[in-house]
Amino acid sequence: GSLSPLAHGGNAPDNGSENGSVASGTKSTSSTGSDYDPSKRFRKLHRLMNSQSSQAINSRMRMHIRLVVYAIVVAHAAFFAVMISFLQKQEVAIIDLNDSIHLFDATSYTALSVRVFDMILKGFSRDYVYSVADHDTYYNLLDSNTLVLMENIDTINVQSIVKHPDLFVGFNFMFFPIWINTYFNGSDMFTNLSSYDMGSLLVAYGREVLQEHDVWLDAGIFISNRTEFQYIINNFYMFQNLYLGSAVQLVGAASRSTNAVNQLHVIFLVVEGCVISTGAVLYITFLLQTFVEQRYHLYEVFLNIPLSLTKSIASRTMHLLDDDESSDNDSLDMDFADADAGNKDGREKGGGGGNRNQNSRRDSEKAAAKAARAAKVQATAEAKRNALGISKKEMEDNIILNKSRSVFAYFNYLSLMISRFWHDALVKVGLRRVVETKHSFNGDRKLKRDSNTTVALSWPIISWALLIISIYTIGFILVRNSKQPLANQTIINFTVSRLINSVVYAQEICINGPAGVSTYLPLLESVYKDLRDLYYTVLLGSSAYIVTGPGTEQFALVTGASTTDASSIDRLLFGTDACLRVNQSDCPGPDWKFYQGTRLGINVMMVRYLREMSNLIYEATTTPSYLNMSNEHLEYFFSVGMQDLVGGFTQLSTVHMKTLTNPFFVVKILHIVSLVFACIGSITYVYYLIGPLMTRIKKETHRIAELLSQLPKELDVISVVATVLNHQETKISNNKRVGSMRERDA
Repeated sequence: GSLSPLAHGGNAPDNGSENGSVASGTKSTSSTGSDYDPSKRFRKLHRLMNSQSSQAINSRMRMHIRLVVYAIVVAHAAFFAVMISFLQKQEVAIIDLNDSIHLFDATSYTALSVRVFDMILKGFSRDYVYSVADHDTYYNLLDSNTLVLMENIDTINVQSIVKHPDLFVGFNFMFFPIWINTYFNGSDMFTNLSSYDMGSLLVAYGREVLQEHDVWLDAGIFISNRTEFQYIINNFYMFQNLYLGSAVQLVGAASRSTNAVNQLHVIFLVVEGCVISTGAVLYITFLLQTFVEQRYHLYEVFLNIPLSLTKSIASRTMHLLDDDESSDNDSLDMDFADADAGNKDGREKGGGGGNRNQNSRRDSEKAAAKAARAAKVQATAEAKRNALGISKKEMEDNIILNKSRSVFAYFNYLSLMISRFWHDALVKVGLRRVVETKHSFNGDRKLKRDSNTTVALSWPIISWALLIISIYTIGFILVRNSKQPLANQTIINFTVSRLINSVVYAQEICINGPAGVSTYLPLLESVYKDLRDLYYTVLLGSSAYIVTGPGTEQFALVTGASTTDASSIDRLLFGTDACLRVNQSDCPGPDWKFYQGTRLGINVMMVRYLREMSNLIYEATTTPSYLNMSNEHLEYFFSVGMQDLVGGFTQLSTVHMKTLTNPFFVVKILHIVSLVFACIGSITYVYYLIGPLMTRIKKETHRIAELLSQLPKELDVISVVATVLNHQETKISNNKRVGSMRERDA
C-alpha cells in the first residue's frame, strides 16, 4: 500500500498530480532537502505533541477519571452494604412481630381444642358444630398448637435477651398470681409465676392431655375434671394479656427499624446522591473541559496559517490517507523509522536543507517577510490547482468527486477530521477566543467551539447521579408509607385469636349453664369488647371510637384504616363472592342456611357474628336457662366463625402482610440493580468511552503532525505549535517552558 511522504526519504518522485507529494513553496520536490524538511519537521512536531509535558492534561484526565469512577463504585458498594444490612434488620423485626402474634393464635387454639376434645370424648355431637367424627381434627389441632406455642415462647424469650432486654426482664423476673389448683375444700389455689413459666405450663399441660387422655378416660375421669384442663381454661386469656405488652414493644421495635431505614435513605440521598455524585459530575466535567480546551488550541494552529496555504495543503495527496485508515495504529513506528532513514540520507547528500531560525521574532520586518512568502506560496498553490484542472469554487465547496482520487481522498479525510475531532470532541464552553501567539498569520478567523464531547462524556455520570437520587427518593417514599401498614398488620393478626377467644368463652358459658354465668359472663363480655374494638379499628383506624364509644381500646401507632393500605384488603372485606375457608373442599353448598351470608365478604359475616355474640350475652344476663349446648348461637359461632371468618381473617393477614413487605422487597431490588449498574457502568465508561477517546486522540496528534509537516519550510510551524502547547503548559506548571522543550526534542 501507499506510505506517508515521510516514508519516501529523499527518493520521493516529483509527481504532484499523481501522488500529491509536491511540497508547496519549493522548486523541486525530488530534492533531498524537500524530503528532509517535512520528515524532520514531522518528527519534531510529533515528539513535541506527545512529550510528557504536552500530554500532562490527557494523562491527568485519564487517571483522575478512573479514580473518580472507581471511588464512586466503592462508595456505593459501602452504602449498599449498610442499606441491605438495615433492610435485613427491618425484615427480622417484622418476622419477630409476626411470630409474637402467632403465639396468641396458638394459645387460643390450645384452649378451644382441649375443651372440644373433652366434649367429643364425652360423646357430644351436633351438626355444623362438631361431632365424634372430628376427634382426629381437634387432637391434631391441640398437638400442633402446643408445639407452636412452645416454639414462639422460647424464640421470643431468647431473642429478647439481646434485642429487647426490658422485655426479657418482664418475661422472667416479673411475677403474677396465677390459678394453679383447687384445695380440698373447693377453694382456688394461686401461686406467683412469671409469664414465661406460665406459658411453659400451658404447653406442658396441653401435651399431658394428649398423652394421658386415654388413661384418664379408662379410669372414668374426663379431661375437664383434670387440673391440666382447668389450668388451661382459667389462665390462657390472662397469659395473652400479659404477652400483649411484648407485642406492643415489638411493634415499636419494627417501627424504629423502619425509621432507621428511612433516615438512612435521607442520609445517603444527601451524601451519595447530592454531595458525592454532584462533586464527581463537576470534577469530571472540569477535567474534560481542560482536556477539550487543549484540543481547541491545538486546532487553532490551523487558524494561524494563511488561508491560501490551508487550501494548498488541501489540494495535495497524502499517501497514508489515500489508503485504508486501519493502518493508523501501526504507522507511527514506521514513520519514525523512515524519518530517521530520510534524515540520514539527506545529510549524506546535502546536509539537510540548511539551518532555519525556529525562534520567533516580533519585529515588523520579519512579519513583512513572512507575509511576502505567504503570498508567493498562495500563488504557487493557485498555479498547481489550475494545472490539476480544479476550480477555486470546486475547491471551496468540496465537491471534487472524480478529478483525482488522491484529492478526493484528502477531502474525505479533512471532512472526517473536522466533524470527528471538532464537533465530536468538545462542548460549547462559552469561550470565544483564539490563542494569541507571536506567530499568528490570520488573527481574524475564529474556531467554532460547538463540540459535544464533554456533554456526551458527562451524561453517564449525570445519569448515575440522577439514578441514585431517584432510588433513594423512591426508597424513602416506599418505606415511609409502610409505617401505617406495619401497625395495621398487628391488629389484623390479632383478629383470629380474639375471634377464637369469644368462641371459647361462649362454649364455656353454654356448657356450664346458669351455674357458670358468674364465672364466665364477665370473661365473655371482655372478649366480646376486645373483638369489637379490634374489628372496628381495622375498618376505621383510630376513628373506631366513634362507633364503639368511650373506652375503646387504643392500638399503638394505628391511625388510618387497613382498607386504605391496598385494594385487595377492601375486596376481602366487602366485595368478594367466594368461599373464604382455608380448605375450600369444606365449603358447604347452597342448601346450607348460612350460604348466602358467607358469600358477601368478611364485613357482613363479622357484623352478624357480633350480633349473635351480643344476643348470647343478653340471654346469659336475662334468661340463663337458655344457656346449653343446643343454643342456636353456637351453630353460627362454630360453623361460620371458626370456619369462614377464621379463613377470611387468615387470608386478610396474608394479603396485608404481602402489602407490608412489598415496599421493602422493591427497595432491596432497586439497590441491587443500582450496584450491578454501578459495576457494569464503571467498566463501560472507563474502557469503552474514555479508552477509545484516548486512542483517537493519539491518532489525531499523529495526523495533525503529518498535515503541518507538509507546509512550506518558510512557515515557522514548530514555533506556533510550541506556543499553543506552552499556553496550556503554563496552566499546569510555570516552571516548564517551550524553549527547553524544543532543546530537549531537537
